[in-house]
Amino acid sequence: MAHVRVARRALCFQQIAGSRELTGPDVVMAHRLLKNSAAEQVGHGAYALLSAAAVNEVAVQIAGAFPMTETYEHYPPISAFAFALRWPSRRRCVWGA
Repeated sequence: MAHVRVARRALCFQQIAGSRELTGPDVVMAHRLLKNSAAEQVGHGAYALLSAAAVNEVAVQIAGAFPMTETYEHYPPISAFAFALRWPSRRRCVWGA
């Protein structure tokens, strides 16, 4: 089992069902954060979610972001910010043109 440091956290690689997988509490939390309520906060599914710790670490400006707190069983609440992503307007596709 090899250990690596990512974002000041200890993670490890483990053989699971014949493949090398990244494991550890932070990996589990990252996976759980994929199932969040940000789309409801932002109003659509185009968003970036950053934990408050990540925002502080890289000094991200939070103007216009939606502050939120995600809670998961067996973990302390995670403070985060959802940033709405603005996509260019969609062009109307005409098939067979």
